Amino acid sequence: LQMAGGETGITNWLINIGKLEVLEFIEPNEGKAIRMFQSVNDRGVPLSKMDIAKSLLIYNSNRFLNGKLDQFIADQFGAAFRDYSHVKGLATEDGYKIRHIDRIVFREDDVFRYHYFCYNPDNYNVNAEFDYTASSETVLETFLKPVLKQLRADRQLLETFIREYVSDLACFFSAFRSLIEEVRTDKALYLIFVVGDLAATLYPLTIRLAMRGDIRTAIDSANGMNLLRLIEIADLRVFKIRGTNPQADILNLSRESAGKPIEEIAEYLRCFVKKFMDDGLFESRLSQENLYRNPGLVRILTAVEEKHSNRPQNNQLNIASLIALVKSGQTVEHILSQEPSFGVKAYGFQSRELYQNYIHRLGNLTLLESVLNSASNNQSVETKMGSKKLYRVSKYQMTKSLAATGASQTPAFSRNEIDRRGADLASFCVNEWPLW
Repeated sequence: LQMAGGETGITNWLINIGKLEVLEFIEPNEGKAIRMFQSVNDRGVPLSKMDIAKSLLIYNSNRFLNGKLDQFIADQFGAAFRDYSHVKGLATEDGYKIRHIDRIVFREDDVFRYHYFCYNPDNYNVNAEFDYTASSETVLETFLKPVLKQLRADRQLLETFIREYVSDLACFFSAFRSLIEEVRTDKALYLIFVVGDLAATLYPLTIRLAMRGDIRTAIDSANGMNLLRLIEIADLRVFKIRGTNPQADILNLSRESAGKPIEEIAEYLRCFVKKFMDDGLFESRLSQENLYRNPGLVRILTAVEEKHSNRPQNNQLNIASLIALVKSGQTVEHILSQEPSFGVKAYGFQSRELYQNYIHRLGNLTLLESVLNSASNNQSVETKMGSKKLYRVSKYQMTKSLAATGASQTPAFSRNEIDRRGADLASFCVNEWPLW
């Protein structure tokens, strides 16, 4: 134990702790306890907005419904908090880390806010403006508090709203927990959440559709299309490769998603993707632009690896092998190094400037385990492809194939190869994440 002032400081701290007095108030009625709590709690550790929402709902139940829903609210919120804790734990485990969730700042308030984005109170005929940029504070101040206040005049309607809203919120948390649990056994979910790191704006819609039980319902059985696939296509094309976040478009759909037919949801998503990233723009960006730092890159290269022609039929990239690759460190490797220690003209580049314009393109990128990537750092492509300790021992078949091809040609890799490979990978992506 270290403290400013050394042993004297510690002694004074202990003396002062001993002088503290604790006041205990015992109130067996939870509704009355909540009202007391609201009156005195204006100092100390800030409460989460979920805590405050629970307090607010129990207060309204106790004050206007004679405590009828007090225990129900407490039980439902208790289940929601437990579901959140489980999600947080699952998403931080090695091999299953979900970057969006595995952050200190991700809290139950985020899920509370996601629920707001896909909850529609229109049936209650209340004046509640929908805010696309709402924080959890906004949900409380501009939605929940005003709605409860408006409904107090009709106690039956107030009871109906509280019961339905709280049930829906708890079910939303439960559906979220189920989704993240399935990440461990469902390859599609693993690719979307762990490898692809689904965009935050798509979480409300994804959870709501999972809650409905429609997320895997076939849209086009001939092409294996379902709503989960459509969400991934929208995520990769628009949020990742295009690099934009059209919140209003997606959150409008999210708010209507509880009752909207799945065919209409699918058509909305199709129009959304076409609006922001049609096939021509998608293919052009993939083949011509720098993608090294793009958040969709690992997901793309993982799909390339999965479909690689040299992968043996009895060694398909199943979820177990995916997890092993993720644990080994899925890193993006530059085939022609970022900082070359060699002349670039021999590789088809007339200048260093032209070389720099090419090195981050899709055609010059592959996947490599983190240890091998570190060992390959800025070495010549001939060394990386020829050494028995680098590309040749990788578990990634596409990287091993690059080494095998490079061994039979001079130079082992060049500007022409970047162009050719980039065009092939771009065409592959258009077919893999299509405008259905």
